[in-house]
Amino acid sequence: MRAAVLGDPIEHSLSPVLHRAGYAELGLDWEYDAVRVPSGTLASHVAGLGGDWRGLSLTMPLKREVMPLLASCSHRARTAGAANTLVRTAYGWAGDNTDLPGAVNALRERHDGPLQRAVILGAGATAASVGLALVELGAGGVCVLTGRDGVAATPGQYGWNGGLGTSWAVDPAEEMVAMVLTQRLFTSPIPPDVILDFWTLAYQAIDD
Repeated sequence: MRAAVLGDPIEHSLSPVLHRAGYAELGLDWEYDAVRVPSGTLASHVAGLGGDWRGLSLTMPLKREVMPLLASCSHRARTAGAANTLVRTAYGWAGDNTDLPGAVNALRERHDGPLQRAVILGAGATAASVGLALVELGAGGVCVLTGRDGVAATPGQYGWNGGLGTSWAVDPAEEMVAMVLTQRLFTSPIPPDVILDFWTLAYQAIDD
């Protein structure tokens, strides 16, 4: 049986290491690979998979693109508008979103106190799951900051309901720093190497 993580870029993914270790522990003779699938090509890629393919993991930029391809999906995937885990069934692909419970656990590892307001840097599919995790943990206000030109991140865009404060699209990065430094909790799904320049800017702002 075969499975894989799909995305673009994909070379950095540790999913093959984790899944292969799990298969070995369970005594499963399964394969798990990392496959580059650019945005806009997911449908054709999935359609071409043979019957020996049983599951897929998805990373950026495919978590939202996959939704119309699913025969069924979990409530949390539907709420987030994104799926990162696919299992092949007799009726087609079933999708789930494990980012949401993963974000809840990760946030609780770092902060076990009450949540009032939080900032998310990034407005991709994982950011939507993190936002929902913050709501689940009781946050009353979530600010979604994005540097993409013309992209306004709003609660409705991600299916978030009442209880949230205003969400902003903020650019340039200096304004993001000012916003982040006033918050109790900051979280970002952006890879560490990408966000390094932002933190350098933040530390400079603190020194000033």
